[in-house]
Parts: sequence; C-alpha cells; structure tokens
Amino acid sequence: MDDEVVQRVFQEGGRDFFQQQPSTSSSSSSILQSLPLHVAFDHGYYLLVKSIQELREKKDGIVTVGIGGPSGSGKSSLAEKVASVIGCTVIAMEDYRDSLDDGNELETLDFDALVQNLEDLINGKDTLAPVFDFQQKKRVDSKMVKTSSGVVIVDGTYALHARLRSLLDIRVAVVGGVHFSLLSKVRYDIGDSCSLDYLIDSIFPLFRKHIEPDLHHAQIRINNSFVSSFREAIYKLKCKTEIVTSFPQESDVQKDNFIEMYLRPPSASEEARINDWIKVRQAGIRYYLSLGDQRIVDKHFIIRPKAEFEVGRMTLGGLLALGYNVVVSYKRASTAVSYGNLSLSRETIDTLGETFLVLRGTDRKVITHYSL
Repeated sequence: MDDEVVQRVFQEGGRDFFQQQPSTSSSSSSILQSLPLHVAFDHGYYLLVKSIQELREKKDGIVTVGIGGPSGSGKSSLAEKVASVIGCTVIAMEDYRDSLDDGNELETLDFDALVQNLEDLINGKDTLAPVFDFQQKKRVDSKMVKTSSGVVIVDGTYALHARLRSLLDIRVAVVGGVHFSLLSKVRYDIGDSCSLDYLIDSIFPLFRKHIEPDLHHAQIRINNSFVSSFREAIYKLKCKTEIVTSFPQESDVQKDNFIEMYLRPPSASEEARINDWIKVRQAGIRYYLSLGDQRIVDKHFIIRPKAEFEVGRMTLGGLLALGYNVVVSYKRASTAVSYGNLSLSRETIDTLGETFLVLRGTDRKVITHYSL
C-alpha cells in the first residue's frame, strides 16, 4: 500500500511527471461523503516524507509540495512536522494577502507573486517572499527563500489551486481536524433540523465552491481525526502576585490584544456546562476555535490539551446565524516574554479589572523550577 501511494505521486501529476490533464469539473456531492480519504494523519506524514525523499533522489532541482485543505484541518501542523524532519522551507499562503478578508479570502491572495516565487525557485533562483502582519493588517516586510533547502512546502487553504498545481511536484489534501469535529458538534447541538449540506454551507461557505474541487487533485489524501490530546498538554501557573523569575536578554517580548468569547448552543439551557460551549479567540483578523473548556486543575497547575485551531471569520458568522449565542465576551491584553517553550506573560482582563502573571509551557518540571 505504501509503495503504491508513493508511486502514484510520481505518476499522477507534478511538474516533471505530468501525464494527464486534471478534470475541471467539481463533484456534485460533498467531499465529506465522496472523497476517498486514504490515510490517517501520522501515516500520511510518513508517506509524504518518504515521497519527498525518493523524489529528491530521482530528480534535479528543488522539490515543491502543496498542502491544501479547509481551515483547522491540520495543514500547518503537517507542514511544520515535515519541515522539522527534513529541514525544508515552508511558505505560508496567508503571507500573500494584499488586503483584508472582505468575505472571500480567495480574492485577497496575490497569486501572481506566489507563482513568481515558485517559478524563481524552480529555475534555481533565490526569491523574496512577502510577510503579512495580522496585527497591523498589512504587508510589513519580505524574506529571502533560498533554493539551498532543496524542498519548499506551500501551506494554505488554496495550495492546490489550479494556478499552482502545475508548479507542484507533490499535492497533499488534509481534511478532518476541527473542520469535521465542529460539523459533528453543531449537528449534535441543533439536531436534525438542518441537513448536512446546509450546515457545511453555513459554517464553511467557501468550502464546496472554492476549496473542495481542488482537493480531488491531491495524490496523498489525509483524514486528520481531531482529538484533544493531553499528550501535548500546556501547563499553566496563574497568580495575582509577582512570580520571581529571570530570562536571558535575547528573549522575545510580544504584545497582543485578544477578544475571547464563549458561544452557547441554541438548544442549551442557561445552566449548560461550559464544556458544551464553543470558545472563540480573536486576535486581529485571525480567529481561533476550541470545542469546550477542557482542562484539569492539579494543585496550582491548570492543564489544557493543545486543542485550539484557526478558522475563518465566516465560520463564526455561520455559527451565530445557526442560533449560537455569545454568552461571555471580554478583552484580554497580554505582554509576554518567551524563551524556548517557556513564556511569562502579564495579562489584563478588562471586565475583571485585574492583572495576572501567567507562566506557561509544555514541561511541568521546568515551570515549577522557574516559579520558585
């Protein structure tokens, strides 16, 4: 099975192994029912790394990979995981915005610049890629992408778009993740009053028209089963008094302002548990979603799974249109200093009028050491 999938990477497309023109017709049924989801996330990761390695041996020049799929499916997680193993460069399509999202993210992307960058790399030339700042809501800089990495991954919802496919050696579709989990939760919350197609169009209005057709052109298709896992837990200590600690001078200082809100399902009573709510965090023009408030309190530690995923602004609008209610909303201002996987932040919540010091990281022993 593995060898068949890898072999298909070489036989079904790509700029050097192109043998057939992809169909331009889109499927009338949703990818949720019709797209053959071949492998789970970890297996797909293995197949992608193996395909990249074999392709590097068989051809000269840079290997280009596109990883596409809906928001929250796990595209960036896959790209980062692959990059950490083979040391390649990841190009985020969101850096190619030339304006704010006015309801159709596809129209805000500068495909001309991305195509030019990929063509430069394919021709053996280093290239300047844009950098978009979501706090300032504009392009602020550019960065050099070098061909010396040998592999470049394009990570984005529209990474398998028709304008890019002929420039990609390997095309990967990632579906599932919070995308499927959110649909399942909404269907559970509101019952059978709405069809699955209606829910898809309400929560992910651009999916079937602009995203789904491109995913059928993938050579490797990954079904990412979203699980809130405490295997990658975030440990947090929080207090109103000063935590005495020190960080090297090269630590990064970052200031952020968030709006956090909790959405109660339309059928839930006012006494519904917070675990039944949907949490949304807005940072500038970016939205992050987590399903419920899953946490464990052990002594002074608050332990949460790594379970927050980015979604589009229109997803929030769709949830509100379906009857979800904002029951809690507040602003959080944060000034944080980071070093490695450890961060210390000063956080103020406007409705409480209180300021907290929060020490967080992925290693409980390290946090305990710095808190003493």
